[in-house]
Amino acid sequence: MADLSGDLVAGHYAATGTVFTGRRNLFSLEPGNEHHVGTLVSGSRTKLLRFNEDCDRIVRGLAMLDANDEMLTALKSSKHCPSPNPGLLPNSRRATWRVPSSPRSSDAS
Repeated sequence: MADLSGDLVAGHYAATGTVFTGRRNLFSLEPGNEHHVGTLVSGSRTKLLRFNEDCDRIVRGLAMLDANDEMLTALKSSKHCPSPNPGLLPNSRRATWRVPSSPRSSDAS
């Protein structure tokens, strides 16, 4: 199990500890858009490990959402670009790609 007592950072997000046990400040650190998102407060004084694990999941989840948005944006923009390898053609019957057939070296003789 990783030590979750320090700052938790994933992607553009960070949850930093405060002087109060059971509280963390959540920040968005995206360049040009840095801001305090909110303060996470534990509901229990005795289950701090669970609180730290939950904070870690929150930070990682937010980072995953950002990564997902970036991938969707890239996919949308790639639909408007030509295929990087025109030799690969989509197979309309299946969701796989096929390479156009080429003559075999044995057929040439």
